[in-house]
Amino acid sequence: SSDLNSEEIELPSGATIIDGSGKYLMPGLAEMHGHVPPTNPDPSAPGYFDKEYVESTLFLYVSNGITTVRGMLGYEDQLSLKDSVNSAAYIGPNLYLAGPSFNGNTISSPKEAKDRVIQQYEEGWDLLKIHPGLTKEQYDAMAEAANEVDITFGGHVPEDVGVIHAIESGQITIDHVDGYVRYLSQFDADKMTLKLDEVIQLTKENNVWIVPTMALWETIIGAADYEAMKAYDELKYIPDAVKQNYFTFAETPQTGYAIGDPQ
Repeated sequence: SSDLNSEEIELPSGATIIDGSGKYLMPGLAEMHGHVPPTNPDPSAPGYFDKEYVESTLFLYVSNGITTVRGMLGYEDQLSLKDSVNSAAYIGPNLYLAGPSFNGNTISSPKEAKDRVIQQYEEGWDLLKIHPGLTKEQYDAMAEAANEVDITFGGHVPEDVGVIHAIESGQITIDHVDGYVRYLSQFDADKMTLKLDEVIQLTKENNVWIVPTMALWETIIGAADYEAMKAYDELKYIPDAVKQNYFTFAETPQTGYAIGDPQ
């Protein structure tokens, strides 16, 4: 390691000087499962948010120390956000964006899965997002095409695929710890610990990352008091429609998951 002496650094004119005496300088944080709003200017488009909301959301990230966001809910128009941030049109974090998701509603055949991989790769998305609903054949076609063009894929584990096959197929992240509980629940209690150790080892051997999104679990099914959450001060930053959607989901999480986990 080496020491930096402020007397040896030439500061540009007009530079802001912050007295860091007795303080620690921390690196920027990374949000590994963020939902970046779309930029579609059409108010009738699904998931529409106005320009002010998009700008405010990006600014909230950096104002809280988050300098990198891995966007895991892609919209067709969203790539333009990267250009806006890179050109300083918006103040925001570095964006790594997944394309519109692969799920049971968007994919109807293995060929369609392969074609969608090629399309998103050529459009310039950073990774592919997996949602529930894919058959094993569709998933395999997606994984094979993704590995061929060297684009990563992550997200959920479709029920027909299973966590073991997802790990062995090269899925780079498993978000929400999806699929693990379902896999372990098929074993008796006396075998569950052994199988847990085995699947953990398999995860490590294949360099698969877990994105646990613990804040999501805490707010939906965890220790957070639901009524107290409604009074959280930070809710003032969230549009009423988004809050209502969350409260509906939180009140009936099993219904929300059945129609397609929004995460």
